[in-house]
Amino acid sequence: MTQLSRNAIRRSEKEARRKNRKDKRGHRVAAAAVAVAGVATLGAGQVMGPAPAYALEIPEIDNPAGQLGSIIGQLANNSLAQGLAQSMRIQLCATGATSGGADCSMSTGTGIALVMPDRLELIPRVDADGEQDALYKEIAGYLNNPPVAPNPADYQGGILNPKYNLANTQYLLAKAAYDVAAALVDDLGGISIPIPGPPGTTGTARVIGDGFQFALAHKGGQATAIAYLPVSVATAGASDGRTAVSFALVGMANAWTTDEIPVTILGDNTIGPGAGLSLGSIPAVRSVGCYGGLTGAYAEGVGACGNVLGTFDFRWNAVNNEVQFGLTNPLGLLDDPTGVFGEIISDLLSGQPLSLSPDLARLSIGGDYSLISGNFLRLTSDYGFTREVTIGWLGQELVLFPTVDINGDPDRPNYMGFPVFKAGELDTSQIVPVFDIPDFDIPFGDLLGVTSNPASTLSAPAPEARTLATPVEDSVAEQSDDAAPTEEYVGRHRAPESAVAETPEAETPEAETPDAETPDGSTETGGESDDSGSESGGSTESADESSDDAGSDNSSDHDGSSNDGGSNDGGSNDGGSNDGGSSDGGTD
Repeated sequence: MTQLSRNAIRRSEKEARRKNRKDKRGHRVAAAAVAVAGVATLGAGQVMGPAPAYALEIPEIDNPAGQLGSIIGQLANNSLAQGLAQSMRIQLCATGATSGGADCSMSTGTGIALVMPDRLELIPRVDADGEQDALYKEIAGYLNNPPVAPNPADYQGGILNPKYNLANTQYLLAKAAYDVAAALVDDLGGISIPIPGPPGTTGTARVIGDGFQFALAHKGGQATAIAYLPVSVATAGASDGRTAVSFALVGMANAWTTDEIPVTILGDNTIGPGAGLSLGSIPAVRSVGCYGGLTGAYAEGVGACGNVLGTFDFRWNAVNNEVQFGLTNPLGLLDDPTGVFGEIISDLLSGQPLSLSPDLARLSIGGDYSLISGNFLRLTSDYGFTREVTIGWLGQELVLFPTVDINGDPDRPNYMGFPVFKAGELDTSQIVPVFDIPDFDIPFGDLLGVTSNPASTLSAPAPEARTLATPVEDSVAEQSDDAAPTEEYVGRHRAPESAVAETPEAETPEAETPDAETPDGSTETGGESDDSGSESGGSTESADESSDDAGSDNSSDHDGSSNDGGSNDGGSNDGGSNDGGSSDGGTD
């Protein structure tokens, strides 16, 4: 048997032993689990005793709106809740039920419908002997009909008739009681007499669909809210005979055209003597709003809206006949959640349409602007410039993209607005135009890590003042030795001294004679020549280049001073021409 065969056999035996150990371990674990389960079962049987077995069922929540609607329906549709609502003259229903003008029979999700009374009267409704609101009507009838004194002419013998005297006595007692009651109600309670009749409850509120719906109506209004799919919300409210309809399919739609509902006691909104204390009211709501996959809403006297995919938006304002077409940013909530929710709260408080998407672009037509106003067509955006752009020149101002009011925001630049010229007093000091450019917001900026461009004020730079240099004359060389030296002038083709190669031939000792020192401290070669008139100071060659061309030392051995054009003892260099590369006529 080969070595390879023996190794294969050993590996097989090893694998078999390992598998056997694993199987035994599994059997021991299973046995222990069975033992524990048996002990637990026996112990539970000893404690609980015999009982029938039940299968554990986990409810499947396929429609959260339907589950919640079922719970709310059980709370709202029972006799106790209906009795309380009836005492407040409210017709209330929830999913699957009806109550007067409130119809929830077509709602399979979470639906609530309310038909409110004309006013929310705090004296409860109490029916008696088939008479609705018997308590209220009895109080109102008593206060509205004070006792009447008997007429003596109606009795034989007049005031001498005992029946008249009895009737008159009864009148006086009733009059005293009435006066007390009227004083309590009118003077102390501040409730005006006569008392109006009890409020009525008229209107139709209907909810439909398997989403979330809410409808409210009063004073003959007709409100219908339709929402399909559990992630849809639709609300509607109408009063005074008007109509409101909302529809939402994966989204949110709101249509409201209601007047306020005052809170009263015996028909009066105030209580207490004098001016009294107002009881307040349920406020009026006038708005339409659409957002989502497919949503629409209409409220009579308010307007209409539509939204598709959170991107394409339509609005019509019935008050001023304004039409809007918008392209919105469906990722705006992710881009700026704080700003979006802050704007939603602001819109909610001001009655503006709600939207979770900022405008990429919105075209508004008509409205409060005439055809020749320059703002009849308005192209605006939640992005771009945060305010108008201005150009100032000579005291005058030109405004580009003037701001307009769009959906409650008065500072929205109109990119289609006519430029506005603002005349001012002539200012000749403002020769250079000044551009005032505001911040520029970028869509998806936060998501992409791109910040907005900051605001800036741009203007052309003012011309710099220039001082023309004059040639250095001889009189300059005769200035006081106390003059402070300045930096060395470096010509166009001349390298600074720090860059000059330090060779023995080009090294020139600095002149120590005070008279030879020029104001600028330069050691230019070839100063002005007094006798020959040649100007070696205009040469474009550096000192080391001159020494290289002539092949000789350019220094003078007279008092150790340099012969680069400066004077030695007498302050002049008679033979200062440096054509030959050497100092020919330098004199002391």
